[in-house]
Amino acid sequence: MRSLPRMVLERYGILPVMVIVVSIVYIIWIPQFFTASNMLNVVKQSVYLILATMGQSVIIIVGCVDLSVGPTISLASISTAKLILASSSLGGAAAMTIGSFGGI
Repeated sequence: MRSLPRMVLERYGILPVMVIVVSIVYIIWIPQFFTASNMLNVVKQSVYLILATMGQSVIIIVGCVDLSVGPTISLASISTAKLILASSSLGGAAAMTIGSFGGI
């Protein structure tokens, strides 16, 4: 009979162990790391990447491979950031336009 940690290590590899170790180190060294506001900030910053990943996963599962999602997100992000700095009203419109043309 194998132990539970050994079974988890064999099935998932070292990644879960490293995530736990790094999280513990950050919690000890940086007390503000594991606060509700920081976790909310991390989730807010990664929502667009999570949505793109979920969409790309569906496309790959269906059998199509579309590699243009990453460059489209990068182009839309950079263009939006530059336009927001120049004029705040044009940023959202630029992102929607780039995304729409990328989907055609």
